[in-house]
Amino acid sequence: MKKLPVIIDCDPGHDDALMLMLAFGSGLFDVKAVTTSAGNPITMCGLDVTHKAVVFQKDIDLFRAIGNKTGEAAANILEFYSKFYRENRVELEGGAALHDPCAIAWLINPDMFKTKPCYVAVETKGELTSGATVVDFYNVLKKTPNAEVAYDINREEYIKMLEDAIRNLP
Repeated sequence: MKKLPVIIDCDPGHDDALMLMLAFGSGLFDVKAVTTSAGNPITMCGLDVTHKAVVFQKDIDLFRAIGNKTGEAAANILEFYSKFYRENRVELEGGAALHDPCAIAWLINPDMFKTKPCYVAVETKGELTSGATVVDFYNVLKKTPNAEVAYDINREEYIKMLEDAIRNLP
């Protein structure tokens, strides 16, 4: 299988380190460069879309039923992880959000997401919102869009992509 050539632009955070492990370890990507510079095209998958990228118990059972070691490990991890969501995020109706895999899923199949160009900034002066990412989804500010913002995901296709990836591993 031909690897997808990518340049990954990230910040030096701990979750980005795990994302890099996934990208390098997946075997699917020919990582040409890792940068921490602005100016590269940005696609943002914020919480409003990643809270639709949820895994339910039936999905965990599906991953376990694949019958390989990866399926068993994924199911065990997700069962532990999903307890927090079931107890603390009842609005997700028993699902556990899988945030970071959305970045790689978008690279593999961007058609799985609905996106639109928007102006995005980080709030630095708000008393309650300092550090929050602000998306001008309706172009109220009339500023030039600087990111492609995902606002929906085909959850069934996302789960199928995860299932296929798990099935292809030992």
